[in-house]
Amino acid sequence: MKRYCLPFLITLILLASNCVFVDKSIILPNPTGNIYTMEDVQVFYLADSLPDYQRLAYLRARGHDYANKTTMINKLRKLAGKLGANAIIMERMYSPNFATRVMLHIADLDSEKHFEAIAIYAPSLDSLKQSALPL
Repeated sequence: MKRYCLPFLITLILLASNCVFVDKSIILPNPTGNIYTMEDVQVFYLADSLPDYQRLAYLRARGHDYANKTTMINKLRKLAGKLGANAIIMERMYSPNFATRVMLHIADLDSEKHFEAIAIYAPSLDSLKQSALPL
């Protein structure tokens, strides 16, 4: 029995170290009734030129300090798509560097990554996708 505990615990720790938790605050219910896949949800940043859009929700993701940034953004995209958003605007991405993580660990403080985004619906993005479909 004991020889199985160590591999199980190691696997559990590795899985938990990349866990990402997301939550939302809905601003506007789904305006079209459509649900989008993660791949259909585009990612914008505040410095980008943005199309006209409606804000649907405020999204937050938090993960262990070793969580992958791509995984965190993809979790936000997946949640946004379920809410009827075809894009997200990344507002804040806090990811402590190694030295900061060490200092926070010594002080027994939180060293998680925190990402914040706005889920949006931009009608022009839907028309771009439809025009790109093969006939």
